[in-house]
Amino acid sequence: MRELRVSLHLDEPVFVGILAERDGQVYWEYDAEFQRSGRSISPYLLPPSAGLHRHVAKPGVPLPGVFSDSRPDGWGLKLLHRSFAAVSPCMRRRSTAVTPPRHCRS
Repeated sequence: MRELRVSLHLDEPVFVGILAERDGQVYWEYDAEFQRSGRSISPYLLPPSAGLHRHVAKPGVPLPGVFSDSRPDGWGLKLLHRSFAAVSPCMRRRSTAVTPPRHCRS
């Protein structure tokens, strides 16, 4: 399982919750303290309710909207791939992945 701890930085960093991926399925869970604050990072699609939220992926939307919007677009991916290729020759092939494959990491 891969996990990403999500924080919101206003006046001070506030822990919001955990975005996780397991076997190709994406989940979101608000931190209990953040949930009690009444705030939400996506009130319509990720309401501040207790428990695990399972994301139903759609074509081109592999993550919940609030997180998908922070992914690099086509130009950003192209720049990342150029940067990876400069460091590792095995990254010279085209890919839609943001992170380099395991065998390319040093």
